[in-house]
Amino acid sequence: MASMFVLLALLRAAASVVVLPDRAPKGFNSFDDYHSQTLNQSTAHALATAMASQLLPHGFDHFVLDGGWARSTDADGNVTWHFDEWGRPVAAPDRYDDLARLSREVKGLGLKFGLWTVRGVHRDFLHLRVKGMEQYALGDLVDQEATGGGANGSCLWMKEMLGVNMSHPAAMAYYESRVDQLVGTYGADFIKADCMMCAPCYTREIEAFTAAVEQRKEAVVLSYSPGGGNTVDDGK
Repeated sequence: MASMFVLLALLRAAASVVVLPDRAPKGFNSFDDYHSQTLNQSTAHALATAMASQLLPHGFDHFVLDGGWARSTDADGNVTWHFDEWGRPVAAPDRYDDLARLSREVKGLGLKFGLWTVRGVHRDFLHLRVKGMEQYALGDLVDQEATGGGANGSCLWMKEMLGVNMSHPAAMAYYESRVDQLVGTYGADFIKADCMMCAPCYTREIEAFTAAVEQRKEAVVLSYSPGGGNTVDDGK
């Protein structure tokens, strides 16, 4: 897995217990070779098939789509994010015919299926409502502090993603809906939650995301990745 995985927690089904593994999961992550926009439904399936044949016998069992599965890029390099009515990233329709089906096919090969996601709400979709608490808009959740050094708790390297004020009554519902989409809709066994590690700046969001995964009946491996400016002590 990519070296940026600095903290991993295995959230076991039913028991709701966080277990720190002895080692990181072994597998394939699309970021380094395919970055964000070049992978699609058919090439991802072909890669997973090759992985199952050649690497699974050696213990490499996690197939992870990193950043980009929810974005499209046109010929001029313009990027379009794809979100649902609740402000949750969804698979780019020009590259993925059916991400849930791809997940099932990957698992059918004997592999685990993983997806990347990122902390916060997108600044272009603040007018959308919070799933389960529709009386609130995503804009109501935005952190009003420069948590972690970014305006409105924004991700230092992805400034369009604004932090969530976890004291808001709809904040937990938002993260629960994000996890429900990744695990319940797309069948993720592994979540790479990015722009998270920067204690104490994002601690409450880390706790909220962890709690949302703990509530699932499915077993999920949760990996937190850096948010910028983090240290070894932050990782602890």
